[in-house]
Amino acid sequence: MRFIEVLASRAMDLAGDLSIVDYCICLRATYVVVSDGRREAIGMAHVSYEDLHGIGRVMEPSIDYLPNMVIDVNPLNRVLGLALINAISQYHITEVRQDELELRSPVCVVGLMRPLIEELRSKGLEVYVFERSPYLRGDNAYSDVEEELLIPRCGTVYITGMALLNFTIDRLLDFSRGINVLIGPSASLLPELVKGLGIHYIESMKFTDVKTVKKHLRLGGYVSMKVHSNLGIPYRFKV
Repeated sequence: MRFIEVLASRAMDLAGDLSIVDYCICLRATYVVVSDGRREAIGMAHVSYEDLHGIGRVMEPSIDYLPNMVIDVNPLNRVLGLALINAISQYHITEVRQDELELRSPVCVVGLMRPLIEELRSKGLEVYVFERSPYLRGDNAYSDVEEELLIPRCGTVYITGMALLNFTIDRLLDFSRGINVLIGPSASLLPELVKGLGIHYIESMKFTDVKTVKKHLRLGGYVSMKVHSNLGIPYRFKV
């Protein structure tokens, strides 16, 4: 079973009486809002534009259909499914903390996360960066082709939550030999969901105000844990 399928199955078990009360595929990200009738929680996932195509039908998000959504051929259904998993997780995250992480060099970063990369290099760490999209890669990142060559050398491996959408996380975890950190707002997960799957830490954020996040995404915004501190509280959970 794929990593994302396990997440979907475990999230369904936690859904309980939650229902979907709102959702939107916005310009840069998708969100889903769940509620128990008293309290709402929002989950989001960035849209991977290089993977978009018109094959298949985009469907309304459904908790009952969640395991099928995350492996649907249409990438927008997968984005909605991941946003729903994150919404269920956000509902159950009641407190945040910053568990200690001892970085081991060299560090691999899968996904061009510039604020993180700058922070790591400012500490004098050797950093390898990988980016699937040739439009984002520029001259400062390797292609994902080189991941199999360099990731096994790394002591710490940061993996963008976007890897959950394109199934590459399974391959990355197969040849990683370091501490694996799943990172980013697209991976705003409850740590219990990834237990036993090869992830050692989750770094993301707890969204504190559903209305503020919805407005931000509806206006075409993306979400960065380093830039958008008004949207939530960053956390690092040891799994």
